[in-house]
Formats: sequence, C-alpha cells, structure tokens
Amino acid sequence: MDIEGCLIVADALNCHQKAAEAVVAGKADYLLDVRANQRNLEEEIAEYVKNDDLRGRMDKKRTVEKNHERIEIRTAYTTDDAEWLCGKEKWKGLCCIGAIRKEVEVDGKRTEE
Repeated sequence: MDIEGCLIVADALNCHQKAAEAVVAGKADYLLDVRANQRNLEEEIAEYVKNDDLRGRMDKKRTVEKNHERIEIRTAYTTDDAEWLCGKEKWKGLCCIGAIRKEVEVDGKRTEE
C-alpha cells in the first residue's frame, strides 16, 4: 500500500512500535492513541500534562458544545517537547505528544476524563 505523505491515524489497538516503524518506512507520519496497552508511555504523557508549568507551554485548542442540559468542553494539548520520554528511541519518528481533556456537565454535575 502506498502511504507516502499520508498521516496514518490509529486507535489504541494499533499503538505499538512496529506499527510506527512501518508507517515511517512508508514515508508517512502517524498519530496513535496511547492507552493502557502502552501503560508506561500513557503514564509519562499524563504526568507531563498534569504539570501546570509544562501544560502552560503546550499548544492548546478548546471547544465547547452545549445542548439541552449538557455542556461538553474538550481541550486538546500538543507539544513537540518529546525528547524526555523514556524509550523514545523505540518509537521511530516520534516528534510530538498530545492529550485531550474532556469535561462534561449534566444537570450541574461535572465529570472529567
């Protein structure tokens, strides 16, 4: 399959080093959803984003959706500061990280993810 110049987006099921390597070998870029299948990587990224100072330096985009009794706020954070990641060299082509924070308010009760 010719993927040169494409951005390959994959869910957590495909978030592994061999997938990243294959995408880069095909001269494409990737965006992978990091979840529990890559626990250490997930935890490192989460700790980075929880740090107020570091999060403040990240690029961010916020959206708000309101309908009926529900308000949903999503904030996406990204940064090209990824050199500090343990095992970064195992993720061929890794050049940035990101996270999405979702806040939902229904009937005055707020939850976060």
